[in-house]
Amino acid sequence: MAVITHDAIPQVVAELERRKAKLYHACQLKDLRSYLQLGGVPSRNLLDSNGLPYTAFETDPGDQRKGLWKLVFFNLSDFGSPFARGSNNLPNPYGPILLCFNPRVIERANDISITLRSAGAGDFDREAEGLSAEDVPTLFRHSNGPCVWPPEELRCKFENQKARSPEMSCSFDDELAVMDCLAYIRVDPYSFDGRCLPDVVRETVLGHEPSYRVFARDRCNDVLRYQVLWDVITRTVPSGGDVLSLIGEDSLMSTWADRVRSQSKLSFQFNRYVRYLFDGTIRECVS
Repeated sequence: MAVITHDAIPQVVAELERRKAKLYHACQLKDLRSYLQLGGVPSRNLLDSNGLPYTAFETDPGDQRKGLWKLVFFNLSDFGSPFARGSNNLPNPYGPILLCFNPRVIERANDISITLRSAGAGDFDREAEGLSAEDVPTLFRHSNGPCVWPPEELRCKFENQKARSPEMSCSFDDELAVMDCLAYIRVDPYSFDGRCLPDVVRETVLGHEPSYRVFARDRCNDVLRYQVLWDVITRTVPSGGDVLSLIGEDSLMSTWADRVRSQSKLSFQFNRYVRYLFDGTIRECVS
C-alpha cells in the first residue's frame, strides 16, 4: 500500500474516464465563494493562509496533526444521492453544493491516495491505507460503470473491515485543484424567502470564467424533506433547541428522524450536518 505518484496517475485517470466516472467535492456556500476567488478547490491550508472564509470542521485539528492540511479531497460517489431518492440517509454533511469534476482534474497532482475510508478517522494513515492504481477497477460494481461497491462489499473484496467509502486525497504544488475540469455543479433543492439555493449558487458563479453549469439536484422523491430540514435548522439552532426532535414532529420526517436517532453513526453525522449547514450556508443566505 502506498500513494500513487506521477507515473501511475494517468492510469487512474484513464480508468475513471473509461467508466465515465466523476470526482466529487461537496461544500457549503461560504466555501464555494472562497474557492471561486482562488480558482479551484483548495487545501484547507491554502484557505487559511489566504485569510479566506471556510466552514470549520470537527476534523480540522486532526487533519493538521496527521499532515493532511495541505491536501485536496475528492470522493468517488455522490453521498447526497440516497437521501434525494427517498432513503433514510442524511444529505451530504459536508455541503449541499456538489462540485462534479472530470477525472483529469488530478492530472496535475504530485500524488494521490485512494483509501477505503475517510481521512477523518483517528487512526488514519494515508500512505499505509492507499490503494494501488491496479486496485482501482475493483472499487466498481460493474466492469464499465461508475457505481462504487457498497461498504459491505468493499470490506469483503479488499479484506478490510475498516472499509467504508472510497476517498481520494491529492497533493498539488500550489495546493489547488483548478476549476478547468469542473463538469457541472449539483445543488440540493433547499428554499428560503421565496428563493432557492440552486439559484443563489448560479448567481454566485455568474461572471466567473469558464462558465459553470449549475443544476438543482434531480431525481428527488420529495423536495419537501429538504424544506423541513432547512426550516427547522434555521429556526432552532440559534435558540439551542433540539433540532432532531422538532424535525421528528413533522409527519413527513418522523420515520426518518426515528432512524437517525436510533443509529449512533447517523446521529453523530447528523449533528455535524446541522452545524456545517447552518454555519456554512444558512447564515450566508439569511444574514
